[in-house]
Amino acid sequence: MWKYDNSSDSDIDLSTGYSLQRWTNGNVDPQSPVSLTGIIAAEGFYVVCNDDAKFLTTYGVAASQDVGTGGVADSNGDDHIALLDPNGNILDIYGTPGQDGTIGSGGTSEFEDGRAERKCGTSAAAIFVPADWNMDHDSGGGDGNLNAPEGGFDPFSWTDDAGDPCVQDICPGADVEIATSSFEYLPAAIDVEAGTVVGWVNYGGNHNVNGITNSITNAAFNNPEEISLGSMIGNASGVCLGTITFTVPGVYNYDCSIGSHAANGMVASITVLGSVFGCNDANACNYDPLATADDMSCDYSCVGCMDTEACNFDLANTISDVSSCDYSCVGCTDNLACNYDMLFTIGDSSCLFIGDSCDDMDAATIGDEYQPDCSCSGTVPTLTNALLITAVYDGPLIWRIS
Repeated sequence: MWKYDNSSDSDIDLSTGYSLQRWTNGNVDPQSPVSLTGIIAAEGFYVVCNDDAKFLTTYGVAASQDVGTGGVADSNGDDHIALLDPNGNILDIYGTPGQDGTIGSGGTSEFEDGRAERKCGTSAAAIFVPADWNMDHDSGGGDGNLNAPEGGFDPFSWTDDAGDPCVQDICPGADVEIATSSFEYLPAAIDVEAGTVVGWVNYGGNHNVNGITNSITNAAFNNPEEISLGSMIGNASGVCLGTITFTVPGVYNYDCSIGSHAANGMVASITVLGSVFGCNDANACNYDPLATADDMSCDYSCVGCMDTEACNFDLANTISDVSSCDYSCVGCTDNLACNYDMLFTIGDSSCLFIGDSCDDMDAATIGDEYQPDCSCSGTVPTLTNALLITAVYDGPLIWRIS
């Protein structure tokens, strides 16, 4: 038996060219594809069997299509099955063609005397990823029931290996849905691209989404952005707690803050991948601290001189650039000063007036000051009855009066 899920909100007509193909054992070449004939209803399943009478007796419900024995619905547990689109491309595959799926032979896809089922939260892929599947087989893998319908197995539902329901599109607009039930989120850890809308569906109990403060340690989660959804009581059909659009890359940790749910293991995380485009130059007016990739949008129109004593001070500037400040218009604006300049528009303390000290650069003058014509000059001292003492090396002192 093989079953396929349609999680979209539209019916899919399989008779338009969809088919199943099987690779037996470790063969590289597949058998001929088997065409599918029915319709998968929106949010529904399509189950293929090899004997509809036996299927009805076993499960109490009719299969969607009987493809007979010796083909895609038959397997001894080491074969590989693919779903093909109308163009023959692989939409989803279980197992790796050319490799015997048996664990004892080095395979990774055995389901002999058991079953295999995609894990909740995974998506169809053209390459087989063993980690995306729950597998039960007689070689000891898995912990689910081997013999259907033991454990209440329903071929027209999608559950994880513990029997808990996988989420379908119960939260409108959600790209990915996470199930809440008992004391867990399923899946507990997922990777999504930036821009993904994630929804939470409650299948039982009173739960919420708390990505602000860790309910166990009381410490802040410090997520790239705070996330939270209010509590709501779920039921077996699923109740949408709400959706959150993740635009900022990073790891988001969260828990259920109801009672002791977090302490009992109801914790999870979402890793948001991808880039957030924007200006990532901290010196720009439109700097975005959340941007991880520069989109060449940086604006520097608000960067300039913020010194109120500069000629080009601009009140509109919000980011200072000291090197751009112009002080050529700053000087003495007092027309009585010697250094007054009518071109100066901003006054300072540099004014020099008649009588102010100055330096005429003549070492022989003293008392230098600005003269009435604003020139700088001093006076030459006159020596009268000065006593000059000259020391003559290794000889007598000579006193000379002039």
